[in-house]
Parts: sequence; C-alpha cells; structure tokens
Amino acid sequence: PSLWTSFERSGLMELLGRKYEDPPMSDTLTDEHVAWAQDFTGVDIGSGSGQAAAPAAAPAPAAPEASGPAASPEPPSGGGILDSIGDAVSSVADTVSDVASSAVDTVSDAASAVADTVSDVASTVADTVSDAASTVAGVVTGIAGTVADKVGGVIDDAEDLVGMGPKSKKVKEVTDKVTGMSDADLKKLPPADKVQMVKDLLANGGPSDEAKAAQRKIYRGMDLDPDFVKRDDERGDRIADALKGDKDLKAAQPDWGKKPDGDKVKALQKVLAAQSKEYGIPPPEVVIEHNPPKDGIITNGYFDPSDGKLHLNMDPASSVQSFQGAIDLAVHENAHNYQEHLVQQLKDGKIKPGDPDYTQATMFAVNSDPNGYVEAKTPADLPDYQKQPLEEHSWKTGPATAKKILKNL
Repeated sequence: PSLWTSFERSGLMELLGRKYEDPPMSDTLTDEHVAWAQDFTGVDIGSGSGQAAAPAAAPAPAAPEASGPAASPEPPSGGGILDSIGDAVSSVADTVSDVASSAVDTVSDAASAVADTVSDVASTVADTVSDAASTVAGVVTGIAGTVADKVGGVIDDAEDLVGMGPKSKKVKEVTDKVTGMSDADLKKLPPADKVQMVKDLLANGGPSDEAKAAQRKIYRGMDLDPDFVKRDDERGDRIADALKGDKDLKAAQPDWGKKPDGDKVKALQKVLAAQSKEYGIPPPEVVIEHNPPKDGIITNGYFDPSDGKLHLNMDPASSVQSFQGAIDLAVHENAHNYQEHLVQQLKDGKIKPGDPDYTQATMFAVNSDPNGYVEAKTPADLPDYQKQPLEEHSWKTGPATAKKILKNL
C-alpha cells in the first residue's frame, strides 16, 4: 500500500488514465487485493482464497503414483500489475528523455546562433578596426608628405633669400639670357615666351637691378597684340560716333580751363559712359584731386583698382586743363579700368587660350604684378614706363580716341 500511495503522489494514476482508489490494507495477498488490482489495471489476474487461481490445464496421461508428500500448488503471480506500472514508468521516462533531448537540441541551436553572432560581430569589429587603421595610416602619410613639402619649401625659400635657391637660380638664368640677347632677337620671340620670361624674373619677389634691367628690355621688345589693337581702334570709332555732335561737350569746350572742376567732371563723364559701354564695364566714379608736380613729374590722373575709381588731378599743371588733354586723360585712365577687367577675367578662367583677348590679357596680367610694373620716378624712366603693356595701350588709345571725338563734335 505504501508503494501505491507513492505512485498516487507522483500523479502516475493520471498518466494511466484510471480512477484511483486506495487498495485494501493487508500484509497478505487476498482476493480483495486481486479484485482491486484487476479493477484498477484492467488485467485478468486470477482469483482464489489467498491464492490466484491457476489456469485450467488439459488432462494428462496417467502416471505412476508418486511416493512422498504431495506438492503444493504455485501462488498466483502479481506480474500483470507490475508490467502495467513498468509500462507507465517507461512511457514517462521516454517523454522525459524526449523533452531532455529537445531541450539539448534547442540549447545547442541557441549556442550555435550565439557563436555565429559573436563571430559576425568579431569580424565586423576587425574590419572596422582595419579600416580605421588604414585611414589613420593614410592621414599620417599625407601629413608626413605635407610636412616634407613644407620643409622642402622652407629650405628652398631660405636658399632663395641668399641667392642659392631654385628661384634665385632661375632668375639669374633668365637675366643672363635676356642680357645676352640682341633687341632684334628678343622682339622676334612669341608673346607667350616673353610673358614667361618676365614671370621667371619676378619669381623670387623683388627683382635685382640686373633683373629689372632685363625686365625693361623685354617690355621694349613686347608689342601689343595686333588683333587687340585693331579691335580697340574700332571701339574708338564707335565711341566717337556715339558722341557725335554732343551738345554738352560742344558747350563745355570753349574756355575749358576756366570751367569749375565740377563742370569739367560732368562733361568727362559723358565720354567715360560712351567708352565704358564699348568695353562692357560700368563707368567709374570720378574723384577730384589737386597734386602739384614732384621732381619734374606730375601725375595727371590714375585709375585705382582697389576702389574702382578714376582719380583726376585738377592741378593747373595737369593735362586736364586742356579740353583735348582732359578727354585723352579720361579715356587713358578708363582704359586701365578695362585692363583690370581683362586680368580678372583671365584669373577667373573666363578668358582661356584661343580667346581673342587671351594673348593681350596675359601681357596685362604679368605687367599688373606688384613687381611687374615700371614706375616713372624720373624723366629718364618715361620711355620704359610708356612702353610697358599697360601704359602702351592707354597712351595709344587715349589720344587716338580723343582726336576722333573732337573731329565728330
């Protein structure tokens, strides 16, 4: 009975699908036990008073009568109950085994998935670290290259300061070349070669006296581009035609020198407007100045690229006191305004090789370099001053256009 009570506690009866009732309490196997077990298990166990009934056997042939005490019959077997219990236990064991096996498989699959994920993450981290290392290496290499270039440049600059660097050597090479050339041979060189030689002479900053002399020699042999001159002459004709018979200019011409500065400027602004229209630029603002001559040289006027204004010197010694001279001066200085416009277009890439103004624009550009312009500090400087590209153009177009305007008035 204690065995069955244990099975009852484990829920075995529910697994067997049978209604459980407590077995009879006895220390010996009785008919009540047999009936209970047979009812509980559904197995035909047998019956008998204190013993299970033995199955009926077929009649056996007569045998000699045995001597000795008679043998006792075998008690009925309780194996049927135990087999049923064993089957139930085996079923439970199989179920537990299946569950355990499924759990092991699930854990194994999960472990495999985790291992794959960890492997992927590790691979991604490795790739990221590798890429980062490659990037850092590239940056370091670039910095090293830049530092090397900077150091090399500093060394070159230091050597140039004492006349031993690559720029200094180039300046000396070109200076010697130009100095040794005849004016005729220099004049035959293409404009691009002359422009490049001036650039080479200015490569190391402020040129030496020898380099300056070579620069002036190049300018003396550097003529304006013929096609540019032709187009400029045609523009002068159109400017004169636009001002033909202008009443304000005709009225301002008599006693020009006695006119107030404001009246002179007002008349000259009409000339500047017509010229600027042909050049395709805005007409400049006019600024009045009064600057007397210095060391025998007077500045009649100038165009200042930094403020975009045309400055006219109204000093009595200035050429502006002559009507024709004033028109000449206005056209001259506004031509410098146009030159600055062409240089800027060249720098901006709007004027390219093959453009009609390209050749002349390159001449104006090299002449516009801070060290590329020849100053007229003394009367002896005037010939070279007037022959440099910027001045040659203005000194040519100023008087030519003024004459055409006066002729059409």
